[in-house]
Amino acid sequence: MTRSQQARWIAAALREEIGDTEVYVFGSWTRDQPAHDVDVLVVYDEARLADTDVSDLRRRIRQEVRRLVRLPAHVVALTVEEARETDFVRRECCVPLAALSAIDAETDTHLGAGGTPHRIPPAGD
Repeated sequence: MTRSQQARWIAAALREEIGDTEVYVFGSWTRDQPAHDVDVLVVYDEARLADTDVSDLRRRIRQEVRRLVRLPAHVVALTVEEARETDFVRRECCVPLAALSAIDAETDTHLGAGGTPHRIPPAGD
């Protein structure tokens, strides 16, 4: 099974919980490298999600990744403002889970090229 297929499963399993929250993957799992875990970034609007909701979402992501991919998930949660200030998405070459899950299996080996557009504007915009 390809990683894009696994990403589709994860995205489908989390569709209700994710809503309009931005979820990215990064690290070795997004590239053609052996992966020992799946690094996940959740970018959320703190006005829309309470801390307990973020904790629940992180827990659900860890559960679903473990269940579907059979790897542990390392989940980082940042507010939209924190993501802008740290430029985390660009620096870590994060790939939106939705985009990753849409990638055709033929191109599954070059997922972390860093050219994937994201919706978080850079700091200062």
